[in-house]
Amino acid sequence: MRSSKFFFVVGLTLLAVLGLMFGSCSDDKTTTANSNAIIHDQYDETQEQVDAFIDSTLAVFHTCLNIIDIGNDVNADTSTSLVLYSAVEPDSVVISDEWYLVYTSDVDLAAGYSNVVLDSIRFLQNGVFQDSPRNADALNIRHNWDFENLDTTVSFCNYSNNGDITLYDVDADTTTVTGTTSLQVTSRDINDFITVQRDFDIQLTLSNLKVENIDGDYNFGCPYSGTITATVELTYQLGESDPSITNWEFVLTFENGVASAVVTLGTKQAEYTCDFCDFNQQ
Repeated sequence: MRSSKFFFVVGLTLLAVLGLMFGSCSDDKTTTANSNAIIHDQYDETQEQVDAFIDSTLAVFHTCLNIIDIGNDVNADTSTSLVLYSAVEPDSVVISDEWYLVYTSDVDLAAGYSNVVLDSIRFLQNGVFQDSPRNADALNIRHNWDFENLDTTVSFCNYSNNGDITLYDVDADTTTVTGTTSLQVTSRDINDFITVQRDFDIQLTLSNLKVENIDGDYNFGCPYSGTITATVELTYQLGESDPSITNWEFVLTFENGVASAVVTLGTKQAEYTCDFCDFNQQ
């Protein structure tokens, strides 16, 4: 049977892939606007950034839970290569102060990007560190990811993500997820006429999110209850004009994977719903 370190590497290389996916992510979730008392030309762009970041964060939950699931599988196929689980193998894996540290870097000069992931993870049982996911009842993940376009003279979008998330009761039918995670997005659209730059600083707070395990299926990490609060500072600049700064708040309350969101900008509010996952999908 494979070692527990192997199981861990499998999961964390998948997290590295998530970083690449988010860099080219387009939100295909069904979103229904209930009301929009906020009239602002950056409303749709801001909502899309928040929803995409939340979607990516839920994928991190799912990968972490799969680490636990694989680590407890006594019938794991010992002949299967790591490559079959992930296209990205880590540059290094070390243990330091009760944390597994996984470093992955990918610099593609031809494609013009740099992608770096440094993930730290630890498994706990009754509050005590253990070096294996087997029989763990909690998992703590610190996810750090930077995606940078090397040529900033053309249109580009750069990302920097830092999170500290804990999953409790991973050995039970219902896992509780709490923590914080942040994303800085720098985007620039350049054409023959004008340049538009948007800088997003998004801070997520995860509160009492509940993810159900039904026969080893975590439904893509989608919460059936709990709350995510997002604060967003958007700096917007059109051409050579002075940049403008707006501060937004999104409060998303989950019920069976569907989030009901309340957006606040100054004294104005808007509401929408977003189906982050289909709990009836087979």
